[in-house]
Amino acid sequence: MKHSAEITISRILKTGVIISSLLVLTGITIFIAHHNSLISPQGGPAYKQYVTSGFRFPHSLSSISSALKNGSGLGIIMLGVLLLIITPIIRVAASILLFMRQRNTPMALVTLFVFCVLVLSFVIGAIVS
Repeated sequence: MKHSAEITISRILKTGVIISSLLVLTGITIFIAHHNSLISPQGGPAYKQYVTSGFRFPHSLSSISSALKNGSGLGIIMLGVLLLIITPIIRVAASILLFMRQRNTPMALVTLFVFCVLVLSFVIGAIVS
């Protein structure tokens, strides 16, 4: 039973990393396809637009959603990054369920505490920013 739990957690992490990597790679490809002047040696005006301090990546859920609806490569990149951030949280949630199924109450409680700290840190981060 313990071995299958470890395999399940490993698969969650691998799947999250692979999907997020594919999303980021797809987003980069779309971004470069829409801004082909970025790949020229001298850069061009499009390059300068994305390296100035005034440029902002989509950083909120609503701006990522809007960018995705517009087919923006940046939106797809940020979705991949978001998935990469969420993957360990999903792993912790799965660990809680696996420890409960194994009737390992102390580990389930410790993992539940870790999960609550993670969620609380996101909530505080959302409030502060």
